[in-house]
Amino acid sequence: MNIQNVASLSDFEKFRHQRNVELERRFSRIFDGLIGKYATLHKHVMYKKINKVSFINKQTNNNSILSVLNKLTNSNATSLSDKIMARCNQKNVPDLVHQTLDYASSSTINASILETLLVGFIREYPENDGIRYEIQEYVVRFLENFDLCQTAKQDENYEDFLDRTVANNRIKGAAKMVTSICVSEKLSRMYDKNVAYVFVQLVNKIDKILNTDTDDNAKSLLIECLLILLQDVRVHYQIEEGLAHFKGCDFETRVKSISNKHRFQMYDVFETIEKIEKKNAIVKQVNSSE
Repeated sequence: MNIQNVASLSDFEKFRHQRNVELERRFSRIFDGLIGKYATLHKHVMYKKINKVSFINKQTNNNSILSVLNKLTNSNATSLSDKIMARCNQKNVPDLVHQTLDYASSSTINASILETLLVGFIREYPENDGIRYEIQEYVVRFLENFDLCQTAKQDENYEDFLDRTVANNRIKGAAKMVTSICVSEKLSRMYDKNVAYVFVQLVNKIDKILNTDTDDNAKSLLIECLLILLQDVRVHYQIEEGLAHFKGCDFETRVKSISNKHRFQMYDVFETIEKIEKKNAIVKQVNSSE
């Protein structure tokens, strides 16, 4: 070690009064600021370093449940439903019902999960007229959609095709939810008609449009929604009068003059209805023998 390079006490004393005043002033200002900030901290609180501070204030809406609905799965439905119910109150429950129904139209989740959530809203606020209004309007809008749905254009481009597909999927999603509303023991009390009425309305719309030369998209969509309704087992015992109305439209004769696509779709309907009628006949026979 080179002793000549080691500063002695006398060296420090020599330069004691040759300080950089400006540097001292700047350091003192910074140090005093740190002391002031430290004084504002609570001595019993544990603080941690944060690497990034956001100065953007995000608006939060406690009445919005869309982010929770988007996370719903069969496995977490119970816990997330409890989270949604925790946000629910007498004032905002109609809005939460509206959001749930709107989500049902675009979701691929099993309609029974959302049905359970809606039943929870009714159970907590059975006298809330807003719930009934939202459910009634949802079914009405579903039936009106077929008069407004987009027609497939001859020169349809890809963007038009995507828009029409999204719109169609929303209507088919609504068909599942409407079916659940009509056959659910709790939800059906919020709708002043029944599943047989909805079935007849769809049949009437098919009856009106089937032999026209336009609206191929609407034809396919109507038949698909009718099948969606028929595929719910709970519907089978509630539409006997509707099935008689379907038979009266003489579709089996009329489909011979329509396109292959729509004829095959109607054949699926015929087959499904035949199975329902056979099953209902067996149930009646068993009940009469008891």
